[in-house]
Amino acid sequence: MSHDRWAKLTPKFRRTGWSRGKAHTKDIWNYRARAGKDAASSLVGYDVEALNGTIGSVIEESVAAGASHVIVDAGFWIFDMKRMIPAGAISRIDHKSGRVILSMTQAEIRDAPDFVPESGTAEGHLSYLRSLAPYYRPWVSAS
Repeated sequence: MSHDRWAKLTPKFRRTGWSRGKAHTKDIWNYRARAGKDAASSLVGYDVEALNGTIGSVIEESVAAGASHVIVDAGFWIFDMKRMIPAGAISRIDHKSGRVILSMTQAEIRDAPDFVPESGTAEGHLSYLRSLAPYYRPWVSAS
């Protein structure tokens, strides 16, 4: 799947900018300044590590401003489990070893909402991103 389908959300998503808790919703869907995201590199195929171990690998990514995320297949760990992880929950990217390090534990990822594939409309995608924000907000830092 291409990340282009998320690009159409960018202008509307950036205008929403509502906030509850410690991180703005728009911060959840943007990479941290120190995460090490290289615009020229794809994260697809990278291993994904929680704070307490490996959880799977990146099978899709979006780099759309205000809607950046990775889709993680954790099927080897929990059968047929996929999670949409917001870019803001990624604490570090190690391009040399091909690893994405999250600011969450395996249990927190296991308990996260299931990934729901494409809803068919831009408004549906925006609504889905909004529905995930409250769960991931505690693991997102503006740093």
